[in-house]
Amino acid sequence: MQFGFRPREVLALTGLTYRQLDYWDRVGLVKPSIARAEGKGCIRVYSFWDIVQLRVAKCLLEKGISFRVVKEVMGEVSKYSNADMVDKVVIITGDYVSVAVNKTPVDYDSDSVMYLSDIAGELQKELFGSQVSNY
Repeated sequence: MQFGFRPREVLALTGLTYRQLDYWDRVGLVKPSIARAEGKGCIRVYSFWDIVQLRVAKCLLEKGISFRVVKEVMGEVSKYSNADMVDKVVIITGDYVSVAVNKTPVDYDSDSVMYLSDIAGELQKELFGSQVSNY
């Protein structure tokens, strides 16, 4: 059995509204990977990494990146398996956003880089407290 998060928990962990979460699922920005809402009475269930992706998308939109570009970036991020996401970094240069492997230190200012491992670590601490290790 896989551990997952229902929409109410996802809203609390991401700061999104239910309308945003529903819309983002319908347009394919970030879809729940454990259970999708397919028909009446079905409840979406999101994984830990789905929530990381939702946080990345929200952060990019808050930085003024267009929804179209954010959707392209999230399409790239979603191609990676959960384990592969840990060493990825999202680089923002003006209106251009890319996903790269973080094998060497990135020479950008802190507002231009989002380390997926940092976002995952923050979420992990929120969920389980500071006794767990970072990614």
